[in-house]
Amino acid sequence: MAELLTLARPYAKAAFAYASEQSATDSWSQALELLSAAVQDEAFSAFLNRPELTPAEQVSVIAKVLGEDQTAAVSNFLTLLAENNRLVLLPEIAAEYEQLNKLIQSSSD
Repeated sequence: MAELLTLARPYAKAAFAYASEQSATDSWSQALELLSAAVQDEAFSAFLNRPELTPAEQVSVIAKVLGEDQTAAVSNFLTLLAENNRLVLLPEIAAEYEQLNKLIQSSSD
């Protein structure tokens, strides 16, 4: 678990930095929450991790979870994760993202 968090932390920080710059922390939070839930579903995860799927196909499959709410930035983020075999880190990325979001919100209160 600690190893997954170590791998996920830079992705979460990058996503949070980008979302903050774009004033889109809430929409990224929602997207990461949905994506995290999707990859934690056993059947969905098994389908997504089939060896014959290319990273682009994985992104296409997982993007359907977000539907019309998917932005180009989130799509690019998913592509980066897929190309590096890191989609499995989405739950840890989402959790770390939320910690960063809460930290920033509590410091601005």
